[in-house]
Amino acid sequence: MYLDRPAFSVSFPLESCLEEIESLIKSKHWTKFEVASVSLVYAPFFFFNYYSYLEEKREDMEQAVVSDTAGGTMAMDAQTNELDEGMASLFEEEVPLTSHRPPEGYKFEVERPLTSERDAPQIAQIKLAHKLELPKDHVIVSGLKTVYVPIWVASVSVAEGNYRLELSAVNGELLSEAEIPEREKGWLEVTAETLSELKEPGAWVRYSASVGNTVFDSLVNNPLTQSMMSNRQLQILLLAVIAVWLFFNIRS
Repeated sequence: MYLDRPAFSVSFPLESCLEEIESLIKSKHWTKFEVASVSLVYAPFFFFNYYSYLEEKREDMEQAVVSDTAGGTMAMDAQTNELDEGMASLFEEEVPLTSHRPPEGYKFEVERPLTSERDAPQIAQIKLAHKLELPKDHVIVSGLKTVYVPIWVASVSVAEGNYRLELSAVNGELLSEAEIPEREKGWLEVTAETLSELKEPGAWVRYSASVGNTVFDSLVNNPLTQSMMSNRQLQILLLAVIAVWLFFNIRS
């Protein structure tokens, strides 16, 4: 298939995408999960240069003079007309390679722009003026062009439900992270981790200080029983005490 507009090359392959998703989910303590599907979507964006300026009036001059200028590169979603600084940052280091031909071996979907290139400069000018809090005439948009951005769209399932993740296929950046909740670790997991940490140099000192401070605060502010039932940190730290006892008994 030949794309009607240039597209950034896929530099972050599917294998890397799956590894990133697995790392993200595991960081939220989920051990059982399923990546139901991953698809490649080409999303249209307008990329353009912009220039802005401020004016001030002087007593010795009839007309206002330019007092300050600024400029840069910006991106605008061609479907929602929302400015996207994250997409614009793709140009900060080097301009990504583009091609009209998608890579072979991947199924993909192409989303179409809902705004024309003819109307886009004026919309971008208005959006930037609002963002910069400047009069519209103080913002100039130039060099606007439409480029397709390849995005990995993944459907992920954990016990809490199904979630959608989007990662840039250009650099692997996480574009939209669904609010995947963190799973609360079980007692056995916490105990196992504590035992493992206690094998590291310096862990004894950290846990001793932490236990002492937490127990002291809990005894001052709450009855002991209430602290045991409601204070998650105290529960974990008491586990550390148990783990110390187990550690010595295992060694002996």
